[in-house]
Amino acid sequence: MKRTWYLIPAVLVCAAFVLAVIVRFSYTDTVAGELSTYEYAADNSPTFEDIFEQNGITSPEDLVSRADLAAKVRFDGERTVRSDAFYSAVEVEEVYKGDPSLLGQTVIVTETVSTFQQTRFLNASAYMKLWVPLEEGCEYIVLLQKIPFSPQRELNDLEQRQYYPVTNSPAGCYLVEDSKSAPLQDGMPCTLDTLKGYPLYAFDQQQVDAYYALKETVLPLLGAA
Repeated sequence: MKRTWYLIPAVLVCAAFVLAVIVRFSYTDTVAGELSTYEYAADNSPTFEDIFEQNGITSPEDLVSRADLAAKVRFDGERTVRSDAFYSAVEVEEVYKGDPSLLGQTVIVTETVSTFQQTRFLNASAYMKLWVPLEEGCEYIVLLQKIPFSPQRELNDLEQRQYYPVTNSPAGCYLVEDSKSAPLQDGMPCTLDTLKGYPLYAFDQQQVDAYYALKETVLPLLGAA
């Protein structure tokens, strides 16, 4: 009898875990088509000097040196959405630094954006600075680092192709053709739809100017100007 008694909690835990996995994946599948209308927020407070300091980066040259892969990529909208992140598939069109065999291949850009279905809210404030999620149909010049998995871990195909932007900010991701170079306006509704064309989530002109100054410095360093 005792053995049966101790098995009951174990069975309940397993059942709860399976249910959690089912809910997690059903949830993300359900909301994927609605995301463009969800309210969006990211951390818009830091300057690029703050971002460099927080990441121990001393110069644009140092920024480029941190990248495992520097490339021109295209995002065509293929994105896996989980409750804690977007996993956005991009096609590598040019390689400026890193493995040249990735040309023409797909890599995964991890955007740490939390999704809240009940409140229809996307929150990138915890990890992403001045970040606007990748926009479908757009090309970017990206500075990417490999996700630092444990060396002992056997990686699946997705994990082997998984990267994140250097500094988790627009310092590691430059929209090739941005149609909106002004800052966001106070009071404007921020959704993935209304943010189209904006290269960064900033309400201050100085932040926007600093982004373009950095872009004009970094792209020539890559030979991408």
